[in-house]
Amino acid sequence: MDTATTEAQLICSSEINNWRKLSKINIILLLSYYIILFVIGLILSIVIIIFDNSAPEHIWSFFIINEENKINYFNLALIGSLSTSILGSSVFYIRKVYKLCIGNKITIPNKGNINDNIQNIGMLFYFVCRPLFSLAFAFLTILGLKAGMISITKGTLEVNNGFPSICMFITFFTGFSCGEFLSSLEKKSSSVISTLMKTPTDPTN
Repeated sequence: MDTATTEAQLICSSEINNWRKLSKINIILLLSYYIILFVIGLILSIVIIIFDNSAPEHIWSFFIINEENKINYFNLALIGSLSTSILGSSVFYIRKVYKLCIGNKITIPNKGNINDNIQNIGMLFYFVCRPLFSLAFAFLTILGLKAGMISITKGTLEVNNGFPSICMFITFFTGFSCGEFLSSLEKKSSSVISTLMKTPTDPTN
């Protein structure tokens, strides 16, 4: 490998890492933020999994159909799915942040440089918002599963105690692959909207 090629690779690598700017305090805050989300998601997921009718009614009234005192498994699946989505997202981004730190791929911004400060804010929002996006994607996933089940059962939707587990399993990966989900959604949304907005052509033309 010649000197020119090596220099070009170094310049390219520098340009790739140049936008990854986070202050030391922001890195610590992000890792703390993800660990808190991980603990919350894990605890809620465990509670949902072991949930049963013996739970105190004042705590679980949202999940219980008062008229029959039965569990509403769709609501249970929704809360459980949001929990596992946060859990999956926090696992992915804890790993992402510490790999960037270990690989020395994060640049500490210069406090006196306006552009550095703007990039720092952008990176902070990038990492903070990803778990929030995963909640939205989990919600869409549950809606999609519900709509699919309604279409199959022709309007009569009855779910059993296995439904929350299936939803939680799927939405964990939705949260873990939040970035891929977002990229795929961005690519496909334009074609979907174009199809929906497309006006039928006049056959006489």
